Amino acid sequence: MQSGHPRTNLEHEAKLIASTSFCMPNLDRITPTSTTHEPRHEVLDATYFDTADLALARAGITLRHRDEYMHQPWTLKLPVTHTARALVRNEISLDGPADQVPADAADLVRAYCRSQPLIRVAMLHTSRTKIEVAGFDGELVAEVVDDTVTVHDGPHDNTTFREIEVELRRQDPHGISVFDEITKRLVGAGAEPEPPLPKLVRALGAAAAAPPDVVRHDLFAKKKSHPTTRTLVRTALAASVVAIVHNDAGVRIGDDPESLHAFRVATRQLRSHLRTFAKLLDPEWTSALRAELAWLGASLGTVRECDVLADRLQMQQPLLAQRHTAVVELLLHALAVERDNARRTLLTDMRSDRYDQLIDDLIVAAKQPPFSSEHHRQLRDQAARVGARLTRRSWKSLVKAVRAAGKHPSHDALHRVRIRAKRCRYSAESIAPLVGKPAVRFANAMRSLQDTLGAHHDAGLAHEWFTRAAQAIPMSGECVDDLIALGARERTDIENAWPKLAKKLLGDARLVAWLTSK
Repeated sequence: MQSGHPRTNLEHEAKLIASTSFCMPNLDRITPTSTTHEPRHEVLDATYFDTADLALARAGITLRHRDEYMHQPWTLKLPVTHTARALVRNEISLDGPADQVPADAADLVRAYCRSQPLIRVAMLHTSRTKIEVAGFDGELVAEVVDDTVTVHDGPHDNTTFREIEVELRRQDPHGISVFDEITKRLVGAGAEPEPPLPKLVRALGAAAAAPPDVVRHDLFAKKKSHPTTRTLVRTALAASVVAIVHNDAGVRIGDDPESLHAFRVATRQLRSHLRTFAKLLDPEWTSALRAELAWLGASLGTVRECDVLADRLQMQQPLLAQRHTAVVELLLHALAVERDNARRTLLTDMRSDRYDQLIDDLIVAAKQPPFSSEHHRQLRDQAARVGARLTRRSWKSLVKAVRAAGKHPSHDALHRVRIRAKRCRYSAESIAPLVGKPAVRFANAMRSLQDTLGAHHDAGLAHEWFTRAAQAIPMSGECVDDLIALGARERTDIENAWPKLAKKLLGDARLVAWLTSK
């Protein structure tokens, strides 16, 4: 995104439906310390944009332009999460002419649109009454808007509906208490809570309320039945693809490292699933998709490694002598510059036709992966049985790697163990809903091993980076030597603990008993 242009805000709101005869209740004294301002009235005209098949609306996203907003008239709302009562969205305001969707907005919804153009799909005329509720300190806590909406240019032209929104404006216990009490008072007066849907979905009807391009599958969609292996594979692949698409915009915005982390984890998890289920899928298709995910993962990994190194350096700084403070700042600056360069490369990749095609392919993988005709019987078998068998195969590969590592493993040997532990973990997690506690306990053990060896791997990356930095940053030698020494001690501690860790892992019969009982 272009720095300095978009403005983001986290929107937390509840929606209620009201009849034309509904009377707004008195919202004074919602709490003993709250106050209510005089209602304000305004008229708003909004033009909404989407793809021809309403890909944005189906994913809970709205993109609109309002002429009344002279500064940053464009608003993009991306769903963060929702409950039965409230919808939390990332609201992004942008500038730009009315007849052209801002490039930043188009970029943020690219994973949903790919090559489809954004076109005008509806105009909504809203007559609004706004009531603001302030807290004990006089600052705004919540906002109630009573909207009468008339639809133009949509499939339900000239239809009207009334909607009341309660928006939380301050994320603290007092604000949440006021938010909940307002909602209760409105319901008590006759307003009806509705699923937290955007106005556009109500305006466009069933087509906008249809499922998005990619959805999480439910292993237990058919009650009183045993899910098949085919269902297991589709469910596992779809969960990873949903996570990739959902976190795409957060990666592009770039203000939350967790979006990048979740995005990268999802790509690695998907590659692992494709490897675990390889014999059940078309081999050529699987190989090509894993290669494309590896291409994307390389760009993601470079950015993520900079984040990990920066976090490590900040945590290690208190362990360094005070005289090294200036050098640490130089190192952090160098990491930030390196990350910015890596992020530009990543965004270039994510704005390419190749990336669009990858997302298209992932959506196909989530909907209907091409299964191998050679294993059609196994695909009809019970998912728990086949899943345990596949996890057992991953476990055997891990055991082989642990034994090959020996009591004094090399860095590469421990890295191979970590990768295999990760595959075991993802495989077990995919069937945990079917197997229950044994699979969860196994997956947690694999995560613990993965995290321990991940710290060893990160210390090795830090050693390499600090060595390069010492050559580029004058007068950093002593500080870098101390940092390398800290990392060396961390790796040595893990290597010394390794024999006991490996023995515990291989000797715990209860941990893997479920793998042979299916």
